[in-house]
Amino acid sequence: WNLTKLSLNQNDIVFLPSLLFEDLTSLTRLRLDDNKLTSLSRTHFQNLKLLQLMQLGSNEITIIDILFVITIYLFMNYKVKQ
Repeated sequence: WNLTKLSLNQNDIVFLPSLLFEDLTSLTRLRLDDNKLTSLSRTHFQNLKLLQLMQLGSNEITIIDILFVITIYLFMNYKVKQ
């Protein structure tokens, strides 16, 4: 897939299958804001190596996989130092 931008905002999404974005390796922007997501895991986004912007605001997130946070932190710091 050559999709670079995906907007799934304002869809009342409650759940993301763990490998939903697996084949979207060209994705640079992902909007998931204004949904009803309650949890995030690193498996949701692990193949999105080109991702530059992810919007998650206005959800109901209460559970975040700590490895997801660490992965995002390390990934963003790596990009800044390049």
